[in-house]
Amino acid sequence: MTVNERIGVLRKYLNLSQEGFGEKLGVKKSAISKLENGSNNPTDAMMKHICVVYHVNYLWLTEGLGPMLEEEDTDAMVE
Repeated sequence: MTVNERIGVLRKYLNLSQEGFGEKLGVKKSAISKLENGSNNPTDAMMKHICVVYHVNYLWLTEGLGPMLEEEDTDAMVE
């Protein structure tokens, strides 16, 4: 699976439209469409932004390794 395909998998997993997914990233629906269909490849900055905004494991997004989502740090939630 390519990084472009993983972006589509992530978006669908989050149950977001291309428009909704792109809105949180500051890009238009057409940009997400081009990423998902392989017309454009995401920049490293875009991949990092996706990871921050959607709590995605960078290694999963870039290489397909590990879990899709970062695990929440439950220790940080304890006061």
